[in-house]
Amino acid sequence: MLKTLTLVSFLFPVAVFAQSAHISISANNIAYGLNTDGRMFNNADGLAPGFEAPAGSGIYAIYSAGLFFGGRAPDQSLVSSSQGYCDGSCVFGPGPLTADGSLQSTPEVQQAFNRFWTITEAQVTNHDLYFDCVYDPQCDPTIAFPGGYIMPPDFITWPAEGDTDQGFAQYLAPFVDSNNDGIYNPDLGDHPRICGDLAIYSVMNDNPAQGQARAGIELHTMTYTYNSTDAALFNTVFVNQRIVNRSNLTYSDAYLGVWNDFDLGNYTDDYAGTDVSRSMVYAYNGDDFDSPFGGSAGYMDDLGVVGMRLLGGAFADANQTDDAMLAEGYTAYGNQTSGWGDGVADNERLGLAYSMSRYNTGSGFPFATDDPQTVVGQYFALTGLWADGSSQVYEGIGYNPNMFPFTPSKYAYPGDSDPLLQGTFGTDPDYPLAGGWTESNANNAPGDPKMIASSGPFTFAPGDTQHLDYAYIFARESHQPGVDVLETMRSYADDIVGKECSALSLVVTGTRQLKNDNAYLRLYPNPASDQVTIETAISAGRFSVMDRMGRLVLQGNMTTSRTALDLQGLADGIYLLQVEGEGRMAVRKLVVSH
Repeated sequence: MLKTLTLVSFLFPVAVFAQSAHISISANNIAYGLNTDGRMFNNADGLAPGFEAPAGSGIYAIYSAGLFFGGRAPDQSLVSSSQGYCDGSCVFGPGPLTADGSLQSTPEVQQAFNRFWTITEAQVTNHDLYFDCVYDPQCDPTIAFPGGYIMPPDFITWPAEGDTDQGFAQYLAPFVDSNNDGIYNPDLGDHPRICGDLAIYSVMNDNPAQGQARAGIELHTMTYTYNSTDAALFNTVFVNQRIVNRSNLTYSDAYLGVWNDFDLGNYTDDYAGTDVSRSMVYAYNGDDFDSPFGGSAGYMDDLGVVGMRLLGGAFADANQTDDAMLAEGYTAYGNQTSGWGDGVADNERLGLAYSMSRYNTGSGFPFATDDPQTVVGQYFALTGLWADGSSQVYEGIGYNPNMFPFTPSKYAYPGDSDPLLQGTFGTDPDYPLAGGWTESNANNAPGDPKMIASSGPFTFAPGDTQHLDYAYIFARESHQPGVDVLETMRSYADDIVGKECSALSLVVTGTRQLKNDNAYLRLYPNPASDQVTIETAISAGRFSVMDRMGRLVLQGNMTTSRTALDLQGLADGIYLLQVEGEGRMAVRKLVVSH
């Protein structure tokens, strides 16, 4: 019973999309917003923070976040598609790009993808149970599901397949192909493939802004959470991103990154840091009291901290070798996350290549340390350079172009988290204070830092897919009284390892052992108008037709292997037609269109 209840030397064609969609999600201890223009954790108009922690408190830990991409085109010019603040026009917009390198879209496609799909694991489980019953001759759906089965609308509209006639890729969103026919068909048991217990999915591309050159990438983002009272999962939002090169250019020295505007309540008194041994960046309060400021509520004396841990970075370029981990005892470190030294060649995923803190020049910081606005500046930020091309240095705010000699640093404010000296290229920085370079040790004034975390380099050829898997983790002093709040966050960051749903493949073979014989059932014509012919290997049996509400709309006996069925009384729509007899059972989708 089925019921239905959503600075480059070339330019690419661009499309214009004016109004992005917004969704607000509350899950466990976090409430957050997403937008189809690439802005994560920002409100719909971009004027307020969108990562509320705890949920319902009116206190926010993140203002906004977005994907950064940069690389070198074949002529060595730089390309960037990087989303910070929109500042008049956002980098990303809704929908896929054509797969032939022409980078086209249409208003109709943009409109159809200007939305989010919300899927729960409970819905997937119920869907599987229903179709297990449908395909089992010993199970009667009217008995197993007496109230009828409700198919969620987002299962029906799930963007599993692109319109190949218009040039889009055959497969877009990941799904479980329960009958292994290569076609997404939820009416026959297929369903979205998600991570976690609550997943939000979107498809975007970097070509919406008129007159702006982009790299030609397609961005698939799934944020997800787990229904859990476990402290770590209760305070974590996971992100799975799949990035596809839809251009006809190969980008070398490419990097993926995430720009984070951490705002812990009062956004004027924060510090930033990097945990190299966990491939993580974070923000914490720069003083002992987080007072309200400018309409923003503060965490007061129950201080908070928020981190972004890179659980799986970009895939390293293949070299037919199982590359070793930097040192024993680490599951991740710096620019290494998963796949290192595991006996498998070419599954190594990079980690945190560089981290940089960026500042508002209006607050008195040098211009070169501001949020990067140009292609060159954005690429520099992904590779540990300031906007003027100078290296990040291991002191102060990391910017001192006149310092000589200096110790370059890949990571901003690593403290004592880099015992292997990866961030200083193997050189002991000989920092004069215990604990290493931190904002506190540098005696920086608390402020409003942004953190850019990058992963690379890698080669990005036409049609290639890359992945980022990361998580946002929130902790507060009251979560573990008497324990430093940074230690609480680090323990949460350790506890979530293995809970990520990494590098999703698009089509997954179903695990259901089908008891039907679809090879022995043919419907024609299909779609049908007034009549459809059922042709089967069953010479005597029974047919049933159910609508999407799970209601039995037609039923009858078959006395030959070919039966004509009158459809004039059926409304236009999609139905399931089931035949059963002689120990066999088969199900097909029937489309009625008068």
